[in-house]
Amino acid sequence: MWHVVCLKLAVNTGHESDTADSGAIVDEILAYLKAHPQAADTREGIVQWWLIHSRYLRGLAQVDSALQLLIQRGQVIERTRADAPPLYFAADQIRDR
Repeated sequence: MWHVVCLKLAVNTGHESDTADSGAIVDEILAYLKAHPQAADTREGIVQWWLIHSRYLRGLAQVDSALQLLIQRGQVIERTRADAPPLYFAADQIRDR
């Protein structure tokens, strides 16, 4: 009986983050397959295209939220441009100019 407890402790110690990371990757792969049901790729391709793509899109949404908060706080200025995406810079740059 004691060896079962020791084995569980040995297996669980230090590997909780591995399980959480694997769970997040599982979710990302499943989300990609749901969005692209015909997708097929190698292990390397999944990392390069599927995971990076989903993290890129998630990163864009997080950056958008963060920028809006910083703009509302007056810490960042958004400068719109006619034929290009907006530029963002520290609000105190205007004071320094």
